[in-house]
Amino acid sequence: MQRLNPVEADDYFRDRVAAPGSSLYYSTLFLPLEARTAVTTLHAFGFEIDEVVRGCSDPGVARMKLQWWREEIQRASEGRARHPLGQSLHPIIKQYQLPVENFLHIIDCTEITINGTTYNTFSELAQHCECTSGLIWLMSTIVTGYHDPQTLEYGRKLGSAIQLATVIQDIRKDAAAGRLFIPRDDMQQMTVDVHDLLTSNTTDKLKGLVHVQIDRAREQIHQSVRGLPERDRWLQLHGVIMAEIVLATLNEIESDGYRVFEQHMTLTPLRKLWIAWRIMRREKRRRIKRRTTP
Repeated sequence: MQRLNPVEADDYFRDRVAAPGSSLYYSTLFLPLEARTAVTTLHAFGFEIDEVVRGCSDPGVARMKLQWWREEIQRASEGRARHPLGQSLHPIIKQYQLPVENFLHIIDCTEITINGTTYNTFSELAQHCECTSGLIWLMSTIVTGYHDPQTLEYGRKLGSAIQLATVIQDIRKDAAAGRLFIPRDDMQQMTVDVHDLLTSNTTDKLKGLVHVQIDRAREQIHQSVRGLPERDRWLQLHGVIMAEIVLATLNEIESDGYRVFEQHMTLTPLRKLWIAWRIMRREKRRRIKRRTTP
């Protein structure tokens, strides 16, 4: 990758994970510029690490790249980063006092999937989601601010729940790459095997399997948002918006007959914008009411 100046680097990472039309773009739409840039950069880190695994056919090369990123994160924390992403992370790590261990843990959890991965139970899958997307959202929660320590737990749980929803959209693509993010016990209960996940036909068994995953992801999202302390809801507006966008996407998948094996289901940019604006207005009224209620 060519060397980029700070502005070019921020634009590059934004375009990769938060381009106009993306869910992250609309969820961070109302954040102050500094916080929006920091949150986007954190998500870009998670994307970059995941791309190492997705983009390397040689497990040995993937592990070497991940080891390089471990060293780069250490350099970034000390202001010696070589990669534009590491250089962008340095002021964020410093300003918000983000633990280097969180970044290293994300790398470790992602490395486990190099040789393909399966999860026997939902508990195992949820643990993986918590130590990847959950940590990204936890650090994003720190960036946007909080008063109640319980908000940090909300951030971790929300990130895990969002990841659970995301894998539903990519079941077929991940299975083709040897990345099985559906619990084995769910598949056994529905008498579904890996070959069934590679089909482009949505059978009743597959519908039942996706239905279970959607119900579980939806409940996880509801639980995480219910756990968000009232006084921190406005500070965490971006997460509340993202939760609503994801819930709407899950609803669309259901309405469309669970056809995630035939197409990638997503909302239109206009619909995402409408959700973001509606939730912002709702939370603003809620904030005003809380301030004026004796």
